[in-house]
Amino acid sequence: MDDFIPELIEMLASQMNPTVVCTTALLCNNAWTDSLQAEYKAARLATVESNQSNCGTCQKFMSNNLKKVQRSDPDDIQEVLFNVNLH
Repeated sequence: MDDFIPELIEMLASQMNPTVVCTTALLCNNAWTDSLQAEYKAARLATVESNQSNCGTCQKFMSNNLKKVQRSDPDDIQEVLFNVNLH
């Protein structure tokens, strides 16, 4: 677990597609990640509707979520990761 969290933070900071980050980190089908994906989809839809660049919205989304991860207690992150549904 100690090796995984820095890798997850690095993926989040790398401007990687959020869906790819979740899939790579095996965080799919989890209430926490589902809410993050819903937030991303809503931000993307708003961007498309206003004809703005998706890049800025994605960067803002990833930056906000990186901050959330950094502010989180490592034990809370570990608990979320242990409770991920891998099916």
